[in-house]
Amino acid sequence: MIRGGHEAGAASHMDPQAQNERRQHPRYRCEGKAEIRVPDSTAVLWGTVTDLSAGGCYVELASPLPVASEAKFTLTILEATIQVDAKVAVVHPMFGMGVQFTACPQLEFQKIQEVLYQLSGLAAPLQGPASSPAPEAVSAPSPAPASAATPATASPFRISPQEACKILEQIVKQLTQKGVLTKADFMAILGKK
Repeated sequence: MIRGGHEAGAASHMDPQAQNERRQHPRYRCEGKAEIRVPDSTAVLWGTVTDLSAGGCYVELASPLPVASEAKFTLTILEATIQVDAKVAVVHPMFGMGVQFTACPQLEFQKIQEVLYQLSGLAAPLQGPASSPAPEAVSAPSPAPASAATPATASPFRISPQEACKILEQIVKQLTQKGVLTKADFMAILGKK
């Protein structure tokens, strides 16, 4: 779903329903900055990140790059700095561009997942650096007595980025269909992974 002011511009380029069907990952509205460096150029472009998914983002800027252009992006969202390579997938002249991540190291992908958890409202704000290994919202219960386990010493529940995306998609689907996510629903989704 295209967000904010670019809905009207996008309608002339692509049917919104067709665009939603093409997306593999849910997008979340956000406010962030993008520093864009094009290979073989010393120029630096600056834009505003308005939504983010595990596979890409939308960057508002007056002079978007042409479709299929590749660039290095430094995204700053919710105090996390994320560095990825991306390719321009769609352009809205004089407004912005949708980009698809093409190279995203594991550490950067973890940062994206942590930001997405925060944007979805499923996790408390990060308690440490943006590169912490797993969001607290999906930590497993500790087998030790409650007095022995503190948030600082509890072992995080580790899942692959692909599993995290699937879980997040199921949660979004549940919230879209029912408008609420109970603890039982959440536990059932975790049990399906």
